[in-house]
Amino acid sequence: MTPSKENCQLVNKVHSKRAQWYSPCKNSPKIPLSPEPDAPTLKLTHFATIPKISFGTVNVGSSKTETFVISNPHPMSQTLEIVKCPTDKGFTFVDLNDIGSSENAEQSFLSIPPNDEMYFSVKWEPKESGSCREIIRFKWENSLCLQVVVFGTALGPKKVRSTPKGSFKRFQIIKVR
Repeated sequence: MTPSKENCQLVNKVHSKRAQWYSPCKNSPKIPLSPEPDAPTLKLTHFATIPKISFGTVNVGSSKTETFVISNPHPMSQTLEIVKCPTDKGFTFVDLNDIGSSENAEQSFLSIPPNDEMYFSVKWEPKESGSCREIIRFKWENSLCLQVVVFGTALGPKKVRSTPKGSFKRFQIIKVR
């Protein structure tokens, strides 16, 4: 008996316990709830999870921008200081009008309104090929350090072979006298 709509109804009515763990009609495709995954969130609370921002694969000389959220669940405004931003590896903040330019991000402060969240963008422009994993550190209210992990892989230009393909012979016959 091949599975069909009529057979599925029969199976569900006759063998209800078996149909709970096996039914030929349950092979429907899963539809995701949202088209895009949620942005990584840095929550201003104690023992919060560390957000991880993945840049994936980026070519050297090009750039990629990713967004993350800073969420303030408290009923009062919170102040963050950017302690460390790995600008030597090519990471910078984008369009942070509140805190000034991205070059001066080492001494910058952010103010997050009460019970609100703000979106920030980090741009990565790799300077050399290879894998990269860095940490952006924030100091919260002069007491607690929070961090965001940023990582990705930079691809450099393809290496050109020094010898032409036809000039190298894999096997050579050697005559012995």
